[in-house]
Amino acid sequence: MSAVLAETAREDTQATGFSFRPETGLPALRRDLQITQVSYRRRRSWVVKDPASLRYFRWGEWDYRIAKLLDGKRRIEEVAEKLSLAFDRQVDPEQVRATVNHLLSTGLLRNTGTVARRLHESRSEAVRKKKKQTHLLSLASKVISFKITLFDPDLLLMRMSKKLSFLWTPGAALVLAAMLTASGWLLLSNQASLAERMPDLLGWENLTILWFVMIAVKIVHEFGHGLACKHYGGEVHEMGAMFILLSPFLFCNASDSWTFREKRKRLVVNFGGIYLELFLAAVAAALWVLTQPGIFNQICFNVMLVCSVLTVFFNANPLMKFDGYYALSDWMEVPNLKERGDRALISGAAGLLTGGHGITADPMVSALRGRIIFYAVASYVWTFLVAYQMLKAIGGMLEPYGLDRFAQATASLALLTGVVAPPIMVTLHVRKILANNPDDQLRRTIIKRGLIGAAILVVVMAVPWPVNVRSSCVVDAVSRVRITAATAGYVRKVKCSDGQRVEAGDVLAEMVNADLDNQVRDYELKFAGLQAATAVAETDPEFHSNLSGLRLQAAQFETALRQARLEHERLTLKSPIAGVVSGRGLGEKSGTLLKRGQLFCEILPDGPAEAVVVLGETEAGEVEPGQSVVFRLKSLGSRTFEGKVVETTEQPLSRLPHQSLGQHAGGTVPSVMAPAPPGSTDPAATEALPSGQVFAVRVAISDDDGLLRPGMGGRVKILCGRKPLGAQLWQNFTSMLRTDFRL
Repeated sequence: MSAVLAETAREDTQATGFSFRPETGLPALRRDLQITQVSYRRRRSWVVKDPASLRYFRWGEWDYRIAKLLDGKRRIEEVAEKLSLAFDRQVDPEQVRATVNHLLSTGLLRNTGTVARRLHESRSEAVRKKKKQTHLLSLASKVISFKITLFDPDLLLMRMSKKLSFLWTPGAALVLAAMLTASGWLLLSNQASLAERMPDLLGWENLTILWFVMIAVKIVHEFGHGLACKHYGGEVHEMGAMFILLSPFLFCNASDSWTFREKRKRLVVNFGGIYLELFLAAVAAALWVLTQPGIFNQICFNVMLVCSVLTVFFNANPLMKFDGYYALSDWMEVPNLKERGDRALISGAAGLLTGGHGITADPMVSALRGRIIFYAVASYVWTFLVAYQMLKAIGGMLEPYGLDRFAQATASLALLTGVVAPPIMVTLHVRKILANNPDDQLRRTIIKRGLIGAAILVVVMAVPWPVNVRSSCVVDAVSRVRITAATAGYVRKVKCSDGQRVEAGDVLAEMVNADLDNQVRDYELKFAGLQAATAVAETDPEFHSNLSGLRLQAAQFETALRQARLEHERLTLKSPIAGVVSGRGLGEKSGTLLKRGQLFCEILPDGPAEAVVVLGETEAGEVEPGQSVVFRLKSLGSRTFEGKVVETTEQPLSRLPHQSLGQHAGGTVPSVMAPAPPGSTDPAATEALPSGQVFAVRVAISDDDGLLRPGMGGRVKILCGRKPLGAQLWQNFTSMLRTDFRL
């Protein structure tokens, strides 16, 4: 929801500088303004709506009393006299003049002729100056988001609100809670089967569906704000297209909710979009569970994802200027929270350099200064990092197609602007202070404090700071033995299970091969017949001439029989060493066909295990043999394991050691999907390949309790010693700006 709440703080607006002759009455207040009394920070205040420009202003007691005295007839001395009686203190006419100038500059007073012309020139000059001062910030903001007004939806929302008023009743909220509970139960009770049906989130097909789903869902979201505002009697006169990272979405200006006296109603309008999305999430989750895999099922999954996870991450997040931000601003009763925080942060930083000069005097900021400045820093960092990471991710997805240049360059520009813009804004503020106070002592103070700050920064940047490399890992065995089918056959009986300890020679499985059985019997019969014929030829002179040929045939069949019997014996799979069986679903392999060379299970010998880690070029350069490692496995909860780096490969990997390390399977290694290599049992199968240069790191780990199994995945932290903080930040910054353009 877009809010256009303008403030009446005098430092935010250029003074018109108009002078009023004593015999001339002050300009009158416009009669078309809509003024509503509200309680703000436990004090009376007034929200003023300008129906012509759809701008909103907040007045305190002083502004309100002056405005009500402006009838076009009273002179400035008369107004000052009445204010002196009202506030029981002497009011200087210059105070009245400043307030009237401010009301004129905001367009709330009637003006004509020369006054109107000078007012227009003053506004235009202020706009040009502001654009010039905030050029870098506005450029980065336009890359992230901008909007275009399209139509007035007030009449449409009025008709819709009459039919959908039940949505804002307690009964509807209870129905939503029941729907969410039922959908949550369906997801939890079917989580095992749903994991297999989950689509490839980063695949192009799913990303295309996700993009269209987000656009459609956000239309419902914005209508939620508009309908909530109309339900409580507000007006909604602006809807249009908002482009976030060049992707179109609908926006709805429900700023009329600022005229509501009850804070509860304003919060309902703020969260009206999320409220309707939760209905969609509940329905989509149930349909995803209950329908068969297909395009409709995939759409339901993406609707559920957008209306739950992404809505909480973006819309409900108060660090970005979406619903959560406006709700927090209203709850804290600090209008324009972000703008006030930015001003307080910049003026505060400038005040540190100037010895307290130029700090913005804002009563609301003064009361909550620490919290507001903390919010300003967190919001600024979060916004630019999210924009950078999203653009970087888009570049990574486009890299295999050679289309990553634009996204990577835009990401670098956003990051560079985010780092450079704050110092520039502080410098401009300091220059403004110096222009208003050209004092040599102030200049010396700025230089002195600047040098002290630079010295402190140099010392902090020189402090050695731990260097840690984090990534995903997979448990492996140092010398595990693969048990494969030496000859093809059907599994008749499985005599082992995953995790079972076996000794050398123990039978693991028995297979049958009818063709091989027939072949052995056929060779046995033929060999027996040749032996009988040879015996007859040896004793009967009549057949003595055939003896050498019979002996040759018998030897050949004896060799073939021996080979067939050896093949038959190989149908019984035995363990060549003592160890632990490792294999998923061994009990389900009974009755299945094992082709020659196909894996049945693995035997993990007694001894150390290993974890395989795949790192990028920069991270791998920090890792050396002997460094300590700490890691956790997903299947073993919060238990921590320790180990040592054994080896780092010198050559980049062409394939991932384990598919679970790729991003497509939940790992951290950037990867792309490619057809499976020749010889795969499934011609349509695919595998994840690294999309850049990566290197493998092998980590020796101790498993005294025997809990580790190959294939277990987790997260690892490699302790790479210490390095000056400045060197680390510079390395990370330069690596972020790297765009890897192709020639």
